[in-house]
Amino acid sequence: DIIVGFPGETEEEFNKTYQFLEEIKFYKMHVFKYSPRKGTKAAVMPNQIAGNIKEERSKKLIELSDKNEMEYNESYIGKKVEVLFEEEKSETYKGHTQNYIMVHCKSDKNLDNKIVKVICKKAEEQNARAVPLYEETLHILGSTDHSVDYTFDAPYYCGQKITVPYLAPYQVRNSALALLAMEEIDPQHEISLETRLNAIRTTRWQGRMETVLPGVIVDGAHNEDGVHEFVRTLRQVGKGRRIVMLFSAVVEKNYEEMVHTICQTGCIQEVIVTEIHGSRIVPAGELAEVFHRYTDVPVTPVCDIDDAFALALEKKGDGLLFCVGSLYLVGEVKRVIEEKKHD
Repeated sequence: DIIVGFPGETEEEFNKTYQFLEEIKFYKMHVFKYSPRKGTKAAVMPNQIAGNIKEERSKKLIELSDKNEMEYNESYIGKKVEVLFEEEKSETYKGHTQNYIMVHCKSDKNLDNKIVKVICKKAEEQNARAVPLYEETLHILGSTDHSVDYTFDAPYYCGQKITVPYLAPYQVRNSALALLAMEEIDPQHEISLETRLNAIRTTRWQGRMETVLPGVIVDGAHNEDGVHEFVRTLRQVGKGRRIVMLFSAVVEKNYEEMVHTICQTGCIQEVIVTEIHGSRIVPAGELAEVFHRYTDVPVTPVCDIDDAFALALEKKGDGLLFCVGSLYLVGEVKRVIEEKKHD
């Protein structure tokens, strides 16, 4: 994590930082522009850095990070590495090496067995039994804005309709893993089938693709894996729907990369950005500028979270509203909803 534009940072100091990072060649850098926070000593320090200079320095370091990442990845061309393939689309598989290099592989063969071999090898090393979950054993029956129904071709569960109370398709996989785990823990079925299915149906994962009002989903995903899962869900449930997003972030997260990844889906019709109060605030105006770099859809900054949520609900219409970017935002949205109940 690197902050540029701290008060008093000279051009010479920035250049030295750049040269140092160029020599170190970090695989990935999270770059943030310093922004003053009311009540901090830095906010009143002399020699504050102009916004356009901070923007220029941030851009240079992001470009350097991209360059370092590309060079590191290219250094593995021609080498044999283990890859855990996790996702397939149009016969192209995507996965990661042990040192987290993303690999794309086009194959007309089912590479799911490769995943199983990797997991089985790791399980064997730990003297554990590996129990595979095959995607083809999961069959989606239907979905709503708050749940997915599916069947699971596995002993004891075959033919049963299973309901997972989330609209995200990846939660089907998670719930099936939980059912397999129950079977390993309780092979004698002391825990009845009805109890198991009810446990899945009534489970709650606060802040992860959680439907809090009809058509309103909150998701606190803020790391790389979480954002990618959110994007996958967005692509699957957003087809033919009006999608509005309420977004906020905290300063230590790489929110520009989050915004870039989300905007690449092309699924969002309108964005409302707001800010979390406190020392970790990212001003709504700054977030709006980031969105404008990656999308042409309307982006409205609203500082007050209550007002921002009200506007986002209005803009949603008959579509879906996703409140994403921070668990703090999730908490604030839930607070607003709870207060409305008592008005």
